[in-house]
Amino acid sequence: LNGATLTDYTGYIGRQAGSVGSVAVASGGASWNNDSALYVGYNGTGSLDILGQFSAATVKDITGYLGFASGSSGTAIVDGGFAKWINTSDLHVGYGGAGNLTVQNGGVVSSGGTWIGSQAGSTGTVTVQGTGSALNNAVSLTVGDAGTGTLNILSGGKATNGDVGSIGNIAGSTGTVTVDGMGSAWTTHDLEVGHGGNGTLNITNGGLVTSSVGDVILGGLTSGSGNVTINGVNSKLTSVGTIQVGLNGTGNLTLSNGGFVSNAGDSNIGLGPASNGAVTVQGGGSSWNIGGVLTIAQRGTGTLDILAGGQVSNTSGTIGSIAGSNGTVTVAGAGSSWINSNDLFVGTDGTGTLNIQNGGAASNAVGYVGYGAGSTGTVHIDGPGSAWTSSTGVALGYAGDGVLSITNGGEVNNGVGIIGVATGSNGVATVSGVGSTWTNVSDLRVGQIGSGSLAVLNGGKVNSSSGLIGYLAGSTGNVSIDGNNSAWNVNTALFVGYGGVGTLTLANGGGVTVGAFVRVADQAGSTGTLNIGAAAGSPAAVAGTLNGANVQFGAGAGTINFNHTNTNYSFASAMSGAGTLNQISGITRLTADSSAFTGTTNVTSGTLLVDGKLGSLVDVQQSGTLGGSGFIGGDVNIADGGTLLGVQGQTLTMQNLNLSNASNVNVTLNNPGTTALFNIAGDLTLDGALNITSDGA
Repeated sequence: LNGATLTDYTGYIGRQAGSVGSVAVASGGASWNNDSALYVGYNGTGSLDILGQFSAATVKDITGYLGFASGSSGTAIVDGGFAKWINTSDLHVGYGGAGNLTVQNGGVVSSGGTWIGSQAGSTGTVTVQGTGSALNNAVSLTVGDAGTGTLNILSGGKATNGDVGSIGNIAGSTGTVTVDGMGSAWTTHDLEVGHGGNGTLNITNGGLVTSSVGDVILGGLTSGSGNVTINGVNSKLTSVGTIQVGLNGTGNLTLSNGGFVSNAGDSNIGLGPASNGAVTVQGGGSSWNIGGVLTIAQRGTGTLDILAGGQVSNTSGTIGSIAGSNGTVTVAGAGSSWINSNDLFVGTDGTGTLNIQNGGAASNAVGYVGYGAGSTGTVHIDGPGSAWTSSTGVALGYAGDGVLSITNGGEVNNGVGIIGVATGSNGVATVSGVGSTWTNVSDLRVGQIGSGSLAVLNGGKVNSSSGLIGYLAGSTGNVSIDGNNSAWNVNTALFVGYGGVGTLTLANGGGVTVGAFVRVADQAGSTGTLNIGAAAGSPAAVAGTLNGANVQFGAGAGTINFNHTNTNYSFASAMSGAGTLNQISGITRLTADSSAFTGTTNVTSGTLLVDGKLGSLVDVQQSGTLGGSGFIGGDVNIADGGTLLGVQGQTLTMQNLNLSNASNVNVTLNNPGTTALFNIAGDLTLDGALNITSDGA
């Protein structure tokens, strides 16, 4: 038809099996009007060319079919800025057979809805190419309804639909959409990729896909699998609603090389119980900006990988939301970041894992790790430059189980730090390796009401304003500082057993530095233990160091155990209050004024040298040795097998001395002198054996 007009009720091109038909509607105002349907390849092979490069060429019908029956083939080309194909109802490209539609050079196809690969076994392909070329749908656009469908939007072409856009709709279907090049765009009401079948969406080289009203869903039904790739600078997927990656099925979203996704609502990765969702944001400039909450594993399995400079931002973040869910987030590589403007939950009621490594970073307000009862949360910070910032605080084991490891130069920075928050919770933190640092601007509480433990190893560092181990009644807190240069620096006071049970162990050169004081077993009913070297009943270890002006024993049950292997360990902190000192192993030298210490000192093994002042009762048991050049304000009892050590030139002053019949007094003498070995201010009960040796002088 060249400038002519043809009107009929139903149009057929290639109606019978084996037939071949072709129609060209060319310029000059040519038109073909079908009052009902138009079949291009009904049972045979048909082709339709609508050519409007220079003047109008139009085809109209109610419903258009390309490749209607199984075995048929239909092809249509809509070419030129004046070429139009208008389907007032639907257009099927590959209804039961094979269909192919090309819209190019400004051509326009308008339909109520377009179906590409409609029935099982059908194949449909649509290409919309060039500036001004358009596929416009008042209602839906389905690519792979029950068959196989392909839609290519290239070089500035555009597609629009006023209702759902679906890729891979029904189980067994396959749909693929590619939007490639600057100016190429698909605008849809909402978007489903792999609703029940297999769907793939590729947005590349500046292409744009917009969900203008509803949500974006990848893997809608349990049978569905949706894959979306956004690759290249200015390649974008935007939505005013939510993005669900793995609603009930399987969803995969990949952003690379500057690809960009944004949505105004919440987002889920692995929403339903059987779902599996995975998102990768990789490369500098690649980013996913979320206006609401991001949940990784709502009820199913979800993973988020932010790599090589990729960025993700949202309000709150959740990893492992509902019981039975399992979520993992990895932020790796310099410039990679996950920004939560509100709180972050790692293991809300399910299982959540956050890995920050190789220079990656994550930030949030409060970080909850193991939030609900029965939950498990784990955070690993590994490598130089890897950092987790929680501006308000970190709750490790809020009501569930929380694990934090900082290794190989990783960093964590937060306000308050709490390990083992609520009753029944369990929090475990490890800071290991040179450069590994945990900085708490406010308190660090190890065991608030639950159970908490902190291990600082191999040169790791922890900083806090104050420290509380075993904070409230019912809590249990354990801290171990182990290894040369391992340190906990406390700006103000450190409480070991504030209202609960607290234990601090300093071993193998590890140390605690306290700006104000250390208080052991602060409140009535509390228990506090400070181990220098190792706990009582454990094999002795090389001692660590307490750098603090004084140690105060509170109203609870406080104990210091010296159980180390050092041959000349000096303890320079002044002690006060009523507690218990146990000398278990090694040689310990007390150099401070602890005359205000009114508890009990037990020397069960090793040697205790009092070179300062000690106000307590001292019991020296079998295998224990007491000596020094200071003052002991309480009674000194040397049991059978116990030893009192005297060295010429040093005077140990005691209030009262009781020597049992099998005790030992070992003295070392050289040249005659006037300095007494012992000065007994009160009563002396003299018994046992006197053993004198010479130092050879």
